[in-house]
Amino acid sequence: MNQKKLLEKLVKERTGEIEEKNRLLYEQADALNETNTLLEERQQQIEEQAEQLRTQAEYLEDTNKNLLELNEIKDKFFSIIAHDLRNPFTSLIGLSEMLNKNHSKFEKKDLERITQNIFLAAKSTFDLLENLLEWARIQTNKISFVPRSVCFNGICKEIIEHLQPNCESKNIRMIFTLKEDLFVTADVNMVKTILRNLVTNAIKFTDKNGAIEIKASKNEDYATITISDNGVGMDEKNRSRLFDSFQQFSNTGTRGEKGTGLGLMLCKEFVEKHDGKIWVESELGKGSDFKFTLPL
Repeated sequence: MNQKKLLEKLVKERTGEIEEKNRLLYEQADALNETNTLLEERQQQIEEQAEQLRTQAEYLEDTNKNLLELNEIKDKFFSIIAHDLRNPFTSLIGLSEMLNKNHSKFEKKDLERITQNIFLAAKSTFDLLENLLEWARIQTNKISFVPRSVCFNGICKEIIEHLQPNCESKNIRMIFTLKEDLFVTADVNMVKTILRNLVTNAIKFTDKNGAIEIKASKNEDYATITISDNGVGMDEKNRSRLFDSFQQFSNTGTRGEKGTGLGLMLCKEFVEKHDGKIWVESELGKGSDFKFTLPL
């Protein structure tokens, strides 16, 4: 075999080896690409799972926080039942027992005083019970919200009439200065609850021979209702936490009355149901202005 053919043979063999190596390299490269693709997919799966775990952790944290808040509210709820309902019932039982056993021994003015105290205690207890039932209905989503066009004047006059005995017991003047009819879009029962609680609160913290005024103003979309009193007022600390859940007033009413905070919490929830706002303007010793808005 001459040198030329031998050289061609060697080149051919060498070329074949190179092609085989290239083929193997391509196969390895394809395998690496597939491995990289699988690794990227796995990395994406891990990141997605990590995000899901983060979301679940945040959900569990929020759930735990909500459960702690609900448990705190539940404890406060039972505290109200045990204390704030029990005390007036104890008073009612004591007064009625005294009246039942010794009614013939009392003078007329004493009988009037006792029967008035029984009436006020029963009425206060009933109002608190109504608030408790409203609160329970809110927590179980069983309260209906049926807004419609209503005359605020009529609702206001009904609440004033309902609370007139409370005013008379402290000789408080109730002033209603809204002269023209004011129509709002609202749920009647919720507005009654808002007014009843705010006016009751004003009576509680107004001195004997004081005054409470209910007035309203309006712009293009909303009416602003104001319940003003010239009572004890409140400091900044109480103002800042006034509408928090079940916050107890640090100051007491003019007859030693204490609030549970439940009524104001209901007011806040009901006003917000109407896309309204509620706030208070007050200074210690200078009375308070409770304000809330309702859509016209």
